[in-house]
Amino acid sequence: MTDCVLHIGVEKTGTTSIQATLAANRDQLLRVGILCPRSLGEKINARAYAYASEGPLDEIKVQCGLDGPGSLEDFRRDVARQFADEVAGAKPKKIIICNEHLSSRLRSTSEISRLERLLTRQCQSIKVVVYLRAQGDAHRSAYSTYVKTGGTDAFHAPNPTLLRDRYVYDLMLQRWESVFGSESMDVRIYDPAKFPEGDVLLDFADLFDGLISISDLVREPHKNSSLDSFSLAFLRAMNRYVPYKSGAEINELRGNLHELVEKIAYGTPFEGDAEVIEAVDAAVGESNEAVRRKYFPQRPAPLFPAVTRAGGASSGAPEIPDEAVRLMAFLWEAKQTQVLGLKRRLDRLSQATGPRAEPKP
Repeated sequence: MTDCVLHIGVEKTGTTSIQATLAANRDQLLRVGILCPRSLGEKINARAYAYASEGPLDEIKVQCGLDGPGSLEDFRRDVARQFADEVAGAKPKKIIICNEHLSSRLRSTSEISRLERLLTRQCQSIKVVVYLRAQGDAHRSAYSTYVKTGGTDAFHAPNPTLLRDRYVYDLMLQRWESVFGSESMDVRIYDPAKFPEGDVLLDFADLFDGLISISDLVREPHKNSSLDSFSLAFLRAMNRYVPYKSGAEINELRGNLHELVEKIAYGTPFEGDAEVIEAVDAAVGESNEAVRRKYFPQRPAPLFPAVTRAGGASSGAPEIPDEAVRLMAFLWEAKQTQVLGLKRRLDRLSQATGPRAEPKP
């Protein structure tokens, strides 16, 4: 039996960088007794979410290999067996699981209980770790991900369902506490200004319990960074002509468009519309006060200090000439067609020639 750290998010609190570093150092961590289980997902432990979820098929479940309700029970049996085998083989002192979708997409206690049963079969104790970020700022940051994955709408307030499911923190914490118990909850504030060297990974590293120093790990570059104002406006315009999806499938002509745009994003940070952000913060004010009283009684109100912003929708929406975007989209798709054609030719050539024979000694 072992101890478990279950990091559930929330989204836009540095989870991608934590996941990348854990995955890059998986073997080294295991040597000191820390298991980052492949059976729950190679990098982001998405299989933990897919195992527990009772919701409809979504893009994360598809990526985990699910194709409909008929495959769900087989998937859950496979995950449970593989996880048990991995823990038995490793005999770790500690297991670290990290997936931000656990907090945002598991919306019932029955789903959370299913995950709890999976873990308690292998773990003698479970610590549920969650970082909370000011909701308006988190929503602004999430807009970058929305555009990277094909979004075309201007920055706007979340609908009531999204607001409740993702940003009403007291309800989310109540669900997890009702299953795991108050003594298992480790609730933290996402505030880079208060982290060592401004780095959430250094804050997270105290969960290693001294088994390894963060200086002994290979640090992965910052992941899932937000686009700047111009790059967001450009990519949002391109999304209208080179969509992220073609029907139910990823559009192969899109290629690595958003990754390349992300690499050159270096301009004015996206601030969004201050009125939208303030409206989000106002809508969750009572929820945040409930969280502050329960988990941070010594912290002055409000839970998250107000942020001074330049304001105005124009700060996040520079004008991009449509003619230029249409020309760029045409050139991009033409080049992607050439690249895909060349790849298919190489694949056919490889199949025709077969594998190369190994040279004789």
